[in-house]
Amino acid sequence: MTFNIRLLLGYAVLVSLGFARQQSILASEFASSLTKATGIGLYLDPRADSLRVTVTSDPKVTAQNFEDHVQRLAKALPQGSSWAKLHLPPAPKDKVWKAADVIAYARSQAQLYGTVGATEAGTVEILSQKLEPERAKPVIEALNLKPVYIVVLGRGTFSGTWNTTYGQMMLTLTGQRVAGTYTSGDGVIEGTVTGDIMRFRWLERGSGRGGPGAFTLSEDGNSFTGRWGYDDVDQEPGPWTGTRVSHAP
Repeated sequence: MTFNIRLLLGYAVLVSLGFARQQSILASEFASSLTKATGIGLYLDPRADSLRVTVTSDPKVTAQNFEDHVQRLAKALPQGSSWAKLHLPPAPKDKVWKAADVIAYARSQAQLYGTVGATEAGTVEILSQKLEPERAKPVIEALNLKPVYIVVLGRGTFSGTWNTTYGQMMLTLTGQRVAGTYTSGDGVIEGTVTGDIMRFRWLERGSGRGGPGAFTLSEDGNSFTGRWGYDDVDQEPGPWTGTRVSHAP
């Protein structure tokens, strides 16, 4: 008993000292916590709002290590996710920016000038122009520019609610792992995502039967095609397709 008490006391000390530990959290909550801690604008792709990420909690979020946390968030999201840094004037009075609008602005800028928001050592990017810090400083001050960060998913994600060949399916993505349910046979499904391919195993609890399968996500992320098979029957795989209902599971 004494040993267990010491363990608990030791853990309490680690937590009180602010030692980092792994936690699973909604991506939107993690992004909001970074902005709340620093006042720096961070806009998360709305498609990622309902995704859970496993990150290292760190109560010592500062303006100096903010980018490290943004990068950590992007890496915890599905493969293909990325982040960028912009310099923008503050939002007009009584105007609240929406993440989708800030991301659309960045994408429009990229259509005109190519990649935007890349952070290169020794440079500051303003309106797609890369300046040395000493040249950028008076521009930033004159225009009252503030750093703004965006985190965007790749072309699509399997997370969400789908109408499929075998009923409504709800999938939740955590990192590269996906799990969910579908209505046919009280089904459950879980697997891993690599790029736009989800390899999974399915099980219909009503019959106790299951097997392997794979989905391929469309370019716009709003539909998938795929095949499934049985573990115990040697037959041609059957088709399994779906269209998105929402990004929320």
